[in-house]
Amino acid sequence: MQKELVIYYLKRHALILVWLLVAAGFVGYGYVFMTGAEAGKANQGGAFEEVKARREKISNPSNNIKIDPENIAKIQDEVNELDRLIIKAGTVISAGVEHEPMAGNDFTTHMVSVIKQLNKAAKEQRVGLPRDPGSKSDVQFPYYFTFFEVITKEHGVSEDKVPELQVQLEDVETIINILLRSRVQSIELIQRNPVTKEDVAANRPNDYLIERMKYTNSVAVVRPYRIKFRCLSGGIAKSLSGFAREDLFYVVRKFEVKQAGANSAASGGMGGEGGMGGEGGFGGAPGGGEEVGGEGGFGGGAALGGGGGAQAAAGTPSVPLASLEQLILENHAGLATPKAKNIMREKLLEVTVDLDVIRRLRPELPDGEAGADANINAPGPAPAPNLPAMAGTNNAAPPGTNAPATVPGTAPVTPQPKQ
Repeated sequence: MQKELVIYYLKRHALILVWLLVAAGFVGYGYVFMTGAEAGKANQGGAFEEVKARREKISNPSNNIKIDPENIAKIQDEVNELDRLIIKAGTVISAGVEHEPMAGNDFTTHMVSVIKQLNKAAKEQRVGLPRDPGSKSDVQFPYYFTFFEVITKEHGVSEDKVPELQVQLEDVETIINILLRSRVQSIELIQRNPVTKEDVAANRPNDYLIERMKYTNSVAVVRPYRIKFRCLSGGIAKSLSGFAREDLFYVVRKFEVKQAGANSAASGGMGGEGGMGGEGGFGGAPGGGEEVGGEGGFGGGAALGGGGGAQAAAGTPSVPLASLEQLILENHAGLATPKAKNIMREKLLEVTVDLDVIRRLRPELPDGEAGADANINAPGPAPAPNLPAMAGTNNAAPPGTNAPATVPGTAPVTPQPKQ
């Protein structure tokens, strides 16, 4: 009877029992939540007190040295001026001429034409070039200027690779023409970054530069190149001046000069190894009959050049004069002049140059503007408002360079010589 009564009351008050259990669960959860909240509050209070202590230490240091608000303002001015300088620097760098990307077949035809012109110009200027292996195509050139794999590709160039190859071809053409105008004696190699999968897979280390790759920063696109050529000291000066006169920025990353080997095909010329005058230059006593010119140069009555300098004409023995005999002829008889002395010993030099060709990033066109060339001379980003005026910012080129100065919205001006 009692068991049935208990079951009866449980069924009658089942809903009340469920709510009692739910209430107990809420009470337990609330206790756990309040305990966690108190712990978090304590942690936050400790962190707040720690920050207050650090702030108090900065505001009232033990050594009584306080940060001057004026110094903070000056530092902020320096930061703002640096930001403005970075923005202004972008206006000095030329963006170059923007060309529409060519189709694959059109670019191949254009590339063959450029390579042919460069080989012809080098031949006319008597500038030595390295030799490339024979090509499978019908087009044969002594040197392909690193584009051997691209020209000899059977199925043409992939359309997505054409824009980068087009820029590289323009850079290589400009660099080679500068060297040809600088009267170098030979071009040993030129290297560029690989672009196509054929470039990457090619076993031609002299054509590709992989130590430094193309990169883009917030201002410009930088493409690296390496060139090696042989010339005399005048060729070095002319080549550097040629790079400085270009509208684009050419940054010399490395410049290595060493004496060229004696077995160079380009180390000949008038006077053997030393060129005109060679190591000896113009030397010897005029009319004295002795060897003139040392390793190369002009000798009295002798042929130009020669393997080891100019010798006296056949049948005329060389009779060197003693110093006393020379002195008597000079001072007493007046039949001779003092011996010429060599003042310069110049040999052929081998020059290796690592170049970076820098092009400014072209700003995007605002909404509503159109035109293929509208963004060529578009101004760069505007400086931040309320910045302090910066003295000496007249968009001039950096000191010590011949790079052209430009003004936003105008074409690059003609570079001015250094003062």
